[in-house]
Amino acid sequence: LEEVAGLEALQRAAQAALLRAASEEHPVALGILAASVETRINKRMFVMPGKMGVLVVNVGYGTTWGEWRSRLQLYAEWLDIIVADDPGVMVVLADGLDVIFGGCDEATFMERYMAIVAASGGAPVVFGAEVCCFPGRSPCMEYEHFEARRARVLATHRAQ
Repeated sequence: LEEVAGLEALQRAAQAALLRAASEEHPVALGILAASVETRINKRMFVMPGKMGVLVVNVGYGTTWGEWRSRLQLYAEWLDIIVADDPGVMVVLADGLDVIFGGCDEATFMERYMAIVAASGGAPVVFGAEVCCFPGRSPCMEYEHFEARRARVLATHRAQ
């Protein structure tokens, strides 16, 4: 129960920070809730570097790195709370300090998201990653069944 209360407080802090950021000298680019699991810093939130930063809730705040599955578990617990409050909320999950935001407004972001959803056959969850697997992991052939979907998405954005 203590962990859930901490996650709920983190959600409230993120919403308040988004509202504050909208009126500050350096506003964030998106009003969309973004989150990361970043255990290397001791901050509840941080601004993702880039053209105009994105305010990111650090779901990994106060935790120590365990294994890759621990990241997914933290995201799942946090998303359960967020979705319970607003089932239709748009959430961006991203790596933390090693990712930059290229810069677009919220309307463009949502337009491109909807184009990807349509090109993916209606899949509401969009996941981006390397085209192949990390060296030493499972064979890349496991991802071949996504190739047609990937090609449709790339064609939508004229990125083939």
